[in-house]
Amino acid sequence: MLKQIESAEKIVEEILQKHPNARDNDKILICHVWLAQGWKTSWSSLVWIKDEGLTPESITRCRRKFQEAGKYLGEKRQKRMEEEEKVREWARGKRQGELPF
Repeated sequence: MLKQIESAEKIVEEILQKHPNARDNDKILICHVWLAQGWKTSWSSLVWIKDEGLTPESITRCRRKFQEAGKYLGEKRQKRMEEEEKVREWARGKRQGELPF
């Protein structure tokens, strides 16, 4: 089981490195991971043939783990984190008299 988790993390990390569009979109990430595992698919119908492999839940869990550690942040998450930091700075009084946005 531990070996399977390490394998999942390795595959997801490689996909996140090579495909930045998969950082914000779980469906794209899942498709890339399944294709990397040798699944055969038709992109238009998304009919999956193989019965074994990583589940969508395990794939998205790996992505969240990397992003919580600050790696492979998608554009949306990075922008949200920057906005949250502005609000925190403003709340601490670093930007007195200014609105955070």
